[in-house]
Amino acid sequence: MTQRDYSKFIREDGRLYVRMIPRADYVAMVKEYQQRPEVIEAVFDELYWLWDLNERAKKAEEEGREVSRAELAAELIEEMDDSDWWKTTEAFEEHLITHFAEKSRTVG
Repeated sequence: MTQRDYSKFIREDGRLYVRMIPRADYVAMVKEYQQRPEVIEAVFDELYWLWDLNERAKKAEEEGREVSRAELAAELIEEMDDSDWWKTTEAFEEHLITHFAEKSRTVG
């Protein structure tokens, strides 16, 4: 995918106006955003899943598995019930929409 500048879709309040972004690009942006360790920490902390993520990291270390924070988060998300999965997905999207202008004005 080519780099695109989405800064023109930032509203006056600083939030990203996602309705102006092609759906496929937006989905790719969210997927990439969910890989960022600082975002994972913020979202999981906000939703009270950080302890579970840390425990999963300890267990992986004890088992000798070398996995990234993003991989551990994906494992945990995969095991969530539908309600928690949707809340987590929504939280990642909201974090992107709210913090996009601060983090990055392009996706690629």
